[in-house]
Amino acid sequence: DEKYLDGDWRDKFHSGSIQQKIALISGGSGFSGELAGSYYKKKYRDFAGTDTDQRSGWTRLSYSDPGGRGDFYINERLSSSNERLQAKNYLFVGEGKGEYRFEDGEYIRDPDGDYVLIIEELGEGIKAIEISTEINGTASPLAIFDPGRELESSIGRVVIETELTYRLKKSSDVLTGADFFPWKSDNLDEAVLRSGRSDLRLYYYPRGGKQRIKYAGSRSFQDGSPYANETISERFRSDEISWAFPAGKKVDMLTSVLFSSKQNTINGAGYFINRHQESAKADYKFRDVWTLQLGLGFEVAKQTDIDIRSTIPSGEIGLIRDFKNKGRISAKLSYFRVIVDPEGAYIPYQVASGKREGDNLLANMRARMELYKNGRLDFSYRYENFARRPEKHNLKMEVTILFL
Repeated sequence: DEKYLDGDWRDKFHSGSIQQKIALISGGSGFSGELAGSYYKKKYRDFAGTDTDQRSGWTRLSYSDPGGRGDFYINERLSSSNERLQAKNYLFVGEGKGEYRFEDGEYIRDPDGDYVLIIEELGEGIKAIEISTEINGTASPLAIFDPGRELESSIGRVVIETELTYRLKKSSDVLTGADFFPWKSDNLDEAVLRSGRSDLRLYYYPRGGKQRIKYAGSRSFQDGSPYANETISERFRSDEISWAFPAGKKVDMLTSVLFSSKQNTINGAGYFINRHQESAKADYKFRDVWTLQLGLGFEVAKQTDIDIRSTIPSGEIGLIRDFKNKGRISAKLSYFRVIVDPEGAYIPYQVASGKREGDNLLANMRARMELYKNGRLDFSYRYENFARRPEKHNLKMEVTILFL
């Protein structure tokens, strides 16, 4: 029961919720499960507001192999509620006084921007159902087919990790059995917004355990209207292969190659970018608590709809000081040389992350220190000196005190 003061204390709204959960753990078999449901209601009294009526339910099933050969997890959540209709608007508040800037058709988050984001409530909106599914799994395939692990001892270890998420929002207030299978094509008639992402990571550790070869692949999409005045369509994919290996007693090397593409459309206007990156990094631990980092990179990004191509060779140097259990300080200086084809052409923000043709410098410094037993200091500093852009300094300090 929440009240507000208007001459006298008056009722603002009444709200209440109830939740029931049932969990099952099946001894040493590795299986566990959970079934839960909840109901929430808010009713406004002598105050203008949108009443809320929300019902949710979720299930979870997991398996962890007692022999350490893998694990599996699936979670599904269903909810229905009366959502408020919202619009996303950006308000100009003065140069450098906002949190967003408008560039190349997009509002980009920037601490020195000129706009602030305002979410406007338009009314009660629609009855909506939201369905989400998450599936995660990890497996050691050689151990599955060879429980004695003789193969792993002779040729090395293989680990596979997968993650899958899918979300669907429908303009409906009736849950049906088909909603438990949101990916079915005949379940999209009333879809307002849907998104999905899949990740696959494959690790190979050769015999001896000092090297690691990794493949990481990602695919994602999003379609629909997250706001009343915004319709979006996004597609993203990336594939990366990396190799980590020792190059000496005190030097660790990491090389990687990445290919990615992104397509983004907002209210009919959009862009398509193809990108590939190569990089090599070395960590040299020249003292027990000091590590020197060196890196080289090469990137090519092309926005195909306007035929703009940027080539970006880069280099970086960093230093890390480890204070063991007391904290850590790191600093890194990065240099990027941006070459544009056609020469002198304007580079959209999304092609080179804000960098422009010419020399671009980026410096970062981070620290986390334990002040005393229940206290911690976090510090970060970022400096940008990008070609044809004003210099930027961002400083953040945070002190945490735990009262235990």
